[in-house]
Amino acid sequence: MQQWGELILAAGAGKATQEFVRTHLPREYGRGRKAIQERSPQWLDAPEQFAAEYPVHYALGVRAFAAIPLILGPSAEGILAIHYWQNEKRFRQRELNHAAMFAREMEVVIQNYLLFKNATDIGGRAWALEGLQSLMQSLSSPFHLPDVLKKVAKNALLNLDADNVTLYQYHA
Repeated sequence: MQQWGELILAAGAGKATQEFVRTHLPREYGRGRKAIQERSPQWLDAPEQFAAEYPVHYALGVRAFAAIPLILGPSAEGILAIHYWQNEKRFRQRELNHAAMFAREMEVVIQNYLLFKNATDIGGRAWALEGLQSLMQSLSSPFHLPDVLKKVAKNALLNLDADNVTLYQYHA
């Protein structure tokens, strides 16, 4: 069974506060994983079974749960988790279809975000490497030490994503 990878994003709305989201992550062998593997929504809305399988959620007032798979690419996947605090909530096929359609739209948005983030990261590294190449060229030609040190500090600032880089020169 495949394990969950690095968490990229977790957000909640309504009664799913940030604390709820942080403390109630998807289970390794839960309905979310099954939804991804089967590429179809998984849900539980039978009160007795829900109380038995999710006692902590039930104690918090959650009465029904659905997991809609998010297929985000070859190395990213996720779930849209829907929790209901309403008593006697039953999922209808129309609701599950609507949630799945919404999930497909979310997939496109998240995939575009991940592509943009990746392109931005690559662009930043390319820019920093270009600066390093320029620095290497200046070291191999006649140079003025204070100018080279400024370039080294600037390049270190960009490569290390630091807030401040200071170089000190000491005389022997």
